[in-house]
Amino acid sequence: MKGSELFIQSLKNQGVKYIFGIVGREAKSILFDDPNIKFILTRHEFTAGIMAEVYARLTGRPQILFSTFGPGATNIVTPVASSYLDKSPMLTISAQVEKYDVNYNYTHQCVDQVSILKPITKYAKEIYSVKEIPEIIHKAFRATQLLPPGPSFVSIPFDLFDQEIDKQQAINLLKKYNYLNKKTVNYPNKKIIKKAHKLIMEAKHPIILVGNAVIREKATDELKNFVEKWNIPVVLTFGGKGAIPENHPLYIGTINKYLSYFLKFDVNQTIFSKVDVILTIGYDYAENTEPSQWTIGEKKKIINISSFSNTDKKLFNPDINIIGDIKTTLRELIKHNIDKKKKLDFSIFKNKLEKFLKSKGPQNIITTIRKVLGKDGILISDIGLHKQYAGLFSATYYPNTFLCSNGLGTFGFSLPAAMAAKLFYPKRKIIAVCGDGGFHSISHDLETAVRYNLPIICVIFKDNCFGLIKHYQKEGHHKTNPEVVDFGKVDFIKLAQANGCVGYKASISNLKVVLKKAINLSQPCVIEVPIKY
Repeated sequence: MKGSELFIQSLKNQGVKYIFGIVGREAKSILFDDPNIKFILTRHEFTAGIMAEVYARLTGRPQILFSTFGPGATNIVTPVASSYLDKSPMLTISAQVEKYDVNYNYTHQCVDQVSILKPITKYAKEIYSVKEIPEIIHKAFRATQLLPPGPSFVSIPFDLFDQEIDKQQAINLLKKYNYLNKKTVNYPNKKIIKKAHKLIMEAKHPIILVGNAVIREKATDELKNFVEKWNIPVVLTFGGKGAIPENHPLYIGTINKYLSYFLKFDVNQTIFSKVDVILTIGYDYAENTEPSQWTIGEKKKIINISSFSNTDKKLFNPDINIIGDIKTTLRELIKHNIDKKKKLDFSIFKNKLEKFLKSKGPQNIITTIRKVLGKDGILISDIGLHKQYAGLFSATYYPNTFLCSNGLGTFGFSLPAAMAAKLFYPKRKIIAVCGDGGFHSISHDLETAVRYNLPIICVIFKDNCFGLIKHYQKEGHHKTNPEVVDFGKVDFIKLAQANGCVGYKASISNLKVVLKKAINLSQPCVIEVPIKY
């Protein structure tokens, strides 16, 4: 058996159905022509990586990013880091130059891939012989799923694909390192749960902050039961959106440091000043909702519920740290005596929010998009000032119906993320919200959406600049430097048409009509909306 066949069979052993990426000179040694694995070819490795990362988020299973050596391998750093900070299971595989020619930083296109990727992966290894392929692929897959989930990396000198291995030996190796399907449950310490229960019972005004792990670990039903039985109000991070329906009576809002700026009053003071106990459930510091926002006012006790140790005492130091399966922890807390809490009055915040949503501005674009999407459509946001509007003001009712790059803040995220979502949910409406900067950094892959018939819609907030950076400059200097933030004008409609997409110009007032027209086309579409923040 050839090494290339052993490699493909090792991937099939782990349940792989898609490989996202770009192939280089190793194409002479491996064809990727197995009928059971589809290769998704993109225009840039970044696109392939974000597609793999988001597909992994939605499936809960590790996905494959493949690159060639040299610049192919260095191009994958950003999506791998994105996977690491957003805790998505992803196996990145890069070809390396021929084994006999591996001399890092001397040989043409040969760099030390493992050393580059090791700091942002959970496992990184270069394969040295054909017989190592099944074992290392297996270990790499396993590492992606151990809590916290994240990326692994494997480097393969491509001449190993041409080498032969005895067929029976190959079969034995494949059997030994077969599909890993068992997920171990990390049970929480019951003594610590009792301690937490006592603190909740004593609390007068507790509140719950929910992060993405509740969605990732499919604990949304347990969360809903828990908050309803205790009558505790809930706030969400961007990553936690959809963990509880935003029309639920105990939902208060999605929070971050920009919310007070938009609403022009101190939101954190209003929500948290009288709170005495905060339960952080599935919270991750990288989600950019920081303790300084919620530790104001009266002295507070913090109970952290997480399935793995995720605290750095310099950043986040809870009084009670329950480490264990989130579902199990919430079920255990419900078993104990329950003292329903009297909810604080958040009407001032609610009224301010309602008034803001009725006023004219970018928030109207977001609310219009959500209405057109319906409750189960998926809104995906790129990075920029528009992300803050999308995350704070898009009503979200189900898990994974709002997606963004929450940990790394990956510029250009939305187009590949939308393609991955459409690949997984072909019948759902998918709309990507993009700034013109982020969109044009990845717009070459509109052709990929056309080639794979992925009818996504990209709504571009067009202000011909880096809107968020302009905001920072005004905040820091009370003026902006056009050389640093302003772009020339781009006709995104012509760009869309050149790539085989449909393009429309729209305004805030007619966006709903244009969006409905775009959805009925059943093909990729770009909608350009001029905007002033």
